[in-house]
Amino acid sequence: MKRSYLKRSTRRMKRSRLNPIGKRGRAWIAARERIIPLLLARGIFGCEFRYFNCSGDARGGLAHAVKRRKLRSCAATGSPWHIETVARACRNCHRRLDEQMSHDEMREAVMGAIENREDR
Repeated sequence: MKRSYLKRSTRRMKRSRLNPIGKRGRAWIAARERIIPLLLARGIFGCEFRYFNCSGDARGGLAHAVKRRKLRSCAATGSPWHIETVARACRNCHRRLDEQMSHDEMREAVMGAIENREDR
């Protein structure tokens, strides 16, 4: 078998430094830091959905009214959906919202949880 005549470079590739958190990720981290203390002050400590197999604890888990990839800034688009339109959800309920519900069902469930919260 004949070897290739091309030689490999001995120089190392220059790589730029990776930035694992983008602009939208930083916006979500900042929003979460504002939202969680507000929910705790209102007495919302656990999951607001209570679906079957709910674990009850919502250790910082927040479910959006719309998928995060659909969120845009309200000022730019005039969209009524904001990054802070969220409800607390345990891991099991959050997974059910994301994977087993359509966009409309998910929006109705989160908005229903927010409406029930206002009665407290």
